Amino acid sequence: MWASLGPPQRARWRDPAAAIGRHLACVILLNAFALTLPLTSVDLLAVRGLGLEQHPEELNAFYAARFAPSMLSAFFGFLSDAVDLRAHCCGVRSPSRLARRATWMVGGLLGSAATLLPITLGMVTSIGRLYAVCIPGAVCIALTTAALEGMLVQKGRALALLLPSGVDGARARSAVQA
Repeated sequence: MWASLGPPQRARWRDPAAAIGRHLACVILLNAFALTLPLTSVDLLAVRGLGLEQHPEELNAFYAARFAPSMLSAFFGFLSDAVDLRAHCCGVRSPSRLARRATWMVGGLLGSAATLLPITLGMVTSIGRLYAVCIPGAVCIALTTAALEGMLVQKGRALALLLPSGVDGARARSAVQA
């Protein structure tokens, strides 16, 4: 599989972090934190503070609403492909689809971080405020995840084009996306 590539390229594609780039690997790590940290902080600070553990029906409804935006990941993927935020906000067109997706990822991560502030500052004092803070954060995380997955697919396709064999390209694309 790797015989068709020279030694520097072979070494680069064996290491997944090198294959996707260090910056993208950092974004993947930040996205993992964005997925898990709000769950922990919401559970510890808001849910226990509001006493929802005594009301499991309200807690289950909240978690269902919290995970509902992840069902729209295909729509969010289309949105990150089709809509160029830089063109709408700054009047500057993105040079590539990767740059368009990067704008969505940065915006999603910043939005997710911004939704954690009211929870950490103790401003969530009712179930209504909990929904108002956590649902936009879930949408931001779903946007970031969809844009990130699209970027990984695009990186995997670019890698597959470098390899002469279709089977080798498919294996390399799967390795990058895993």
